[in-house]
Amino acid sequence: MNQSLWLERGDWAHSHFSGQGKLLTFPRETLLFQQDTVHPYVYLVLEGRVRVFLLSPMGAERHLYIVGSGHLLGESAAWTEDQSEYCATASSDVQLLQITKHDFFSIILNDLALTKRVLSSLCQKQSALLLQAKLMSFSDVEQRVLTMLQQLAASYGIKTSIGLTITIPFTHQELAYVVGSSRVSVSYVMNSLQEKGEIVKQNGLYTLLTSREQTV
Repeated sequence: MNQSLWLERGDWAHSHFSGQGKLLTFPRETLLFQQDTVHPYVYLVLEGRVRVFLLSPMGAERHLYIVGSGHLLGESAAWTEDQSEYCATASSDVQLLQITKHDFFSIILNDLALTKRVLSSLCQKQSALLLQAKLMSFSDVEQRVLTMLQQLAASYGIKTSIGLTITIPFTHQELAYVVGSSRVSVSYVMNSLQEKGEIVKQNGLYTLLTSREQTV
């Protein structure tokens, strides 16, 4: 399983829950749920992105990962009835399917294929946490940004005449959250990479130029 801090285009769909759940929409920056509180729901992201992070007692944030459409939220705490281990905030305008834990279990535990899919989802997020720990422990901001761009290109890139184009748009703020830095620092790194001829931005999308793309 590839490690990634940006989980976009998952394979969960509304149809997996047989019409159960409540459709909700929220604007960007809405806090969906907070850590250390009991939350009786599991969410499926249908549209948009959600940022998952930890919050210190002093209010400092530590980003964990981003999930896009087709991914679950809150499924880990559902198994133990524990408090939520993290906060989740809408990184963009989002549409979610809110499913009670009771309905979630009724559907998942009666379908072996879906049970395996939940286990895969949990493993994917554990992998993201391990990668985040490694990057924050051993890499500087530029290395973290490059790693993130390479991951996005590997997962969501298409070959072009000049390199590998990342097909999902993102903001410098979103990238800053992922790599645990400020928007200003990330913007400086992205401008530096463009000046060095490692990346280029066209029509709102970034391309890793051939010399950099070969290292992905």
